Amino acid sequence: MDFTHRTNALGNPLTYIIDICRRLMITGNTDGVVCDVLAILIFNVVMYFLASIRFKKIIE
Repeated sequence: MDFTHRTNALGNPLTYIIDICRRLMITGNTDGVVCDVLAILIFNVVMYFLASIRFKKIIE
């Protein structure tokens, strides 16, 4: 996988969800799950913030 695809994958929250599922279902290993959940949480907060700014502009 080249650098561009890896960078795009890191920005996709589905990557982290799949990583959590793989760890828990295949290996049962919970190491790193907190980091994946944190990445998803950060993505959600940023998207919520951007959506609220955009929605505010639509209303006004």
